[in-house]
Amino acid sequence: MSLKAQIVYLSFFSRCLVPCADSTFQFLFEQWKDQFPPGCLLKEAFIDQPFEEDACCCHFNFIKDKTESSDSELVLKYQWFIGERTPSNFIVIPDETRGVYWPKHEDIGRILKVECTPILEETAYPTIFAISSPVSPGMFFSIKI
Repeated sequence: MSLKAQIVYLSFFSRCLVPCADSTFQFLFEQWKDQFPPGCLLKEAFIDQPFEEDACCCHFNFIKDKTESSDSELVLKYQWFIGERTPSNFIVIPDETRGVYWPKHEDIGRILKVECTPILEETAYPTIFAISSPVSPGMFFSIKI
């Protein structure tokens, strides 16, 4: 089975992966697939359910074609954004360039977006992205003394 024939998974809204039947992702994947680094295919792209003051990780997992001769490591560069409940008009979150973001209290009800730029052998390829569900209140509680 060719690498491109493998099933692609995506979940914007939960920690579970679901088969990618979503027409939006299908459309985006079709736009992205010829722009990935040579010998690489996106297997999954999603953001964990975000909670206030809890680590929220993004997941961009690529499969490397074993027939490709490159031993170079694929490096992923990230940038986090925040937006209102409609997933448009996102604003850069300054200095948030790792694979994890810790949502703040003021982020509750807002949506996160993370852009991922794959880099192979010092060549940056077009950016892909994932969008979260709204940030939920944290699971912590306070004790008054």
